[in-house]
Amino acid sequence: PVYVKAGSIIPRQNPDGDVLSAHIDDLMLDVYPGAAGTAELYEDDGVSPDYRNGTCCRTRFELEQGQEAIVIRGAIVQGKPLGEARRITIDVSLENAPCSVIGPGSAAMKWQDLGAGRYRIALPEQSAAAPFEARIICP
Repeated sequence: PVYVKAGSIIPRQNPDGDVLSAHIDDLMLDVYPGAAGTAELYEDDGVSPDYRNGTCCRTRFELEQGQEAIVIRGAIVQGKPLGEARRITIDVSLENAPCSVIGPGSAAMKWQDLGAGRYRIALPEQSAAAPFEARIICP
């Protein structure tokens, strides 16, 4: 069993990605609805003291729990991204499969059933500086 507080968003790196990179190209978000929640991801180059001068990036993620939808948002709140593009994958725990998923630009998204109440939504690659929103309908 996994014990995670409702409303948790856990940012992590794709284990198959470049783990030594300053910028996470393949970002994964483990999302556990049931309450509203927030999380932040801090990134810097990992080798220089430039973070002292503000050369870093903080991205804030928000989880909004509604009656008919779960909304997951992300936006940079400090600095600028250390890379050009980013792919975001959301793994969400739900009691029932989503009726539909609306991604960036109001595009309908496909989701994948991972089993055991986990569902995966792969957002299209976009600029690392662009905010995103994914809406999971009728959870």
